[in-house]
Amino acid sequence: MVKLFIPKFDFKNQLLFEIFEYSEKGDFLISKTAENLFVCVENYEDSDWIIIPVFITSLSSASGKEYIKNAAKLAQSLNKPFGVFSNSDLIINPGVENVFVFTPGAYSTYSNLIEIPATLPYDPVQKWKQGNWLPWDPSGPLIGFCGQATINPIKMLKDALKISKLRQELKKGGSPYLTVPNFLPAWERARILKKLQATDLRTDFILRSRYKAGASSLDEKEKVEEDFYQNIDKSLFTVCVRGMGNYSVRFYQTLAMGRIPILIDTDSVLPFSSEIPYDQFILKVSFQDRFNLKPIIESFVKSKTEDELISIQKLARECWIQHFQTKGMIKDLEKQMRKLAVEMQ
Repeated sequence: MVKLFIPKFDFKNQLLFEIFEYSEKGDFLISKTAENLFVCVENYEDSDWIIIPVFITSLSSASGKEYIKNAAKLAQSLNKPFGVFSNSDLIINPGVENVFVFTPGAYSTYSNLIEIPATLPYDPVQKWKQGNWLPWDPSGPLIGFCGQATINPIKMLKDALKISKLRQELKKGGSPYLTVPNFLPAWERARILKKLQATDLRTDFILRSRYKAGASSLDEKEKVEEDFYQNIDKSLFTVCVRGMGNYSVRFYQTLAMGRIPILIDTDSVLPFSSEIPYDQFILKVSFQDRFNLKPIIESFVKSKTEDELISIQKLARECWIQHFQTKGMIKDLEKQMRKLAVEMQ
């Protein structure tokens, strides 16, 4: 078990990371899912980690920033790892150096950013296929995509101006963020998909101009979500390109459906890579090769028998079940945190 010490602070019922929950009195408890893997200790000298249980987006006040600094000083004095959790697309800069930031949007060039998966609220195979998983039908589309992707010049200009402003604020030292990418997600996705549509590969792309098609009512949102998962289910591959954060939720949704994600690599980190043999069931393509997907996909498919493609899909689905649902994620996180604590001794 990993022993955690939480420095005292008035968190005011802020959102907790999944390994924690509030008691009826408002105290911190280890969640039921994590109680066999983590324990909170009252004496910081007995701990393996100094940890902040809420997401750092809720600690943007002067008192919150001071709390982070004091927690980091305590960890440094004890030579123990200090960790915070991030749930925002643009990662908040903790303002200290001796910190591990657990985030779904880690960059490989930042050694202190630890990738964690984006967990889904439900199993899409259970919801949309009544638990009846089947492999891809070879008569269907080879590559799918459903989501926001547009080369609309007005949308592109608005996004570019927003990013430019954020990057200028960061350059001037007036930004709360660790980094701001020079990246336009909807525009980049559309360019990649348009290139694929121009080939003779069988594609099924539903390109939305707005996030989740701008759905507002519950019925509209449900229909958009159903179309999204049907698109993944019908295709062997789904193209997965990051959003504002350096990760793709679609990557995890594709694995959950037991299909093969084509992950466009943008200095990204895959969670728990020492535990998971990703090369066996995903297709990872460098950002530089994003417009050259046709030969990469064709080579992959031609090198596999029909039975091997089915096995790959099963591995993808099994990976999501074992590692990316909350229970599996917490189990792998405990292993990773225990390893990091040992390395610091």
